[in-house]
Amino acid sequence: MQADTDIPTVRPRLGLLQTPTTMVVALLLCVFFALPWHTTTRRFAAGPSAFSIHGRDPILILGLLCAIFIAASIASRSSLVADRAVFGLGAATFILTLLRELFLPSNWAASILNDIRHILWAFAAIITLILLITTPLFPRSASSRHERDIH
Repeated sequence: MQADTDIPTVRPRLGLLQTPTTMVVALLLCVFFALPWHTTTRRFAAGPSAFSIHGRDPILILGLLCAIFIAASIASRSSLVADRAVFGLGAATFILTLLRELFLPSNWAASILNDIRHILWAFAAIITLILLITTPLFPRSASSRHERDIH
């Protein structure tokens, strides 16, 4: 009997944070979100939006729910530990923002939630920076390793 040579090979699933480009983009986003709001946005004295219901913005709530779903899906399905950590921390920050938007806490409690969010984004930035530093920009190919071992 002849062995079946047409067996498909299973390729490992790659994580999102495996190329230097995606690592730099993730690092920039994490650093941006880790900074305090007054340094990254301008505050305009505007009243509640036209879509606001009892002080809550349903568009923001829907966007946060989508962001939580996407970040949690990536964190749970990725095989790369860095993806799980960074996107898991991102999902946690989106959950904290959703809680702040749904329950409208006092200024003191909202400030604590914001501080926790900034700390979580800073942890995600540190993880991404460590991953970027430890990842070689130009990995050696298998053939160059084989040639080096022969000589």
